[in-house]
Amino acid sequence: MDARITTADGVTLAIGDPRGEGAPVVFVHGFSNDRFVWDDLAAALPERFRPLGYDLRGHGDSGWSLDCAYHLLDHARDLRAVFDGLG
Repeated sequence: MDARITTADGVTLAIGDPRGEGAPVVFVHGFSNDRFVWDDLAAALPERFRPLGYDLRGHGDSGWSLDCAYHLLDHARDLRAVFDGLG
């Protein structure tokens, strides 16, 4: 199941949530990838885990920041938005 959340500054983040339940394990990709780089590893996790991957702002299926907000703190706020958005 894929989801989308919108951050406080209006950027829409794409999230992959293939299982929808279990103990969450969040995968964060590097700056030249997208969330799909983790697919094989996520699929190999035991069923008790809920693999979550999301595209950083400006990557993959996530939106771009119109204000060029790509500082480490912007990415940290996005991760918090992912946690909050998924409960």
